[in-house]
Amino acid sequence: MRKSAYNPLSFDNVLESRVWVALEHCEVQDLRARQEGRRARRPTLRKLVLDQLRSAGREGSKAAPIRTHAKQILERDFHVKAVGMTLSRLAKQGLARRKGHV
Repeated sequence: MRKSAYNPLSFDNVLESRVWVALEHCEVQDLRARQEGRRARRPTLRKLVLDQLRSAGREGSKAAPIRTHAKQILERDFHVKAVGMTLSRLAKQGLARRKGHV
């Protein structure tokens, strides 16, 4: 807010401006809190992959069906290689196994 050479700022102008800034700050804080709440409820890709592997049992699963399931659950798109890289990391940690094409 700038003071004009022709019209000096009144108390009401300053008060209105400060209230406006405070309300904007509250709205931003509220939006951030809602986004954090959604993130906290949303499982990670790694957790989804592990859950899918557990439900597949001994026969296992390929990346494509896991990717489809993850897109539905997370409601967003991600890189095509994300599930494959997650499976690779899990295999290095001994939490998954690779069979077939390596």
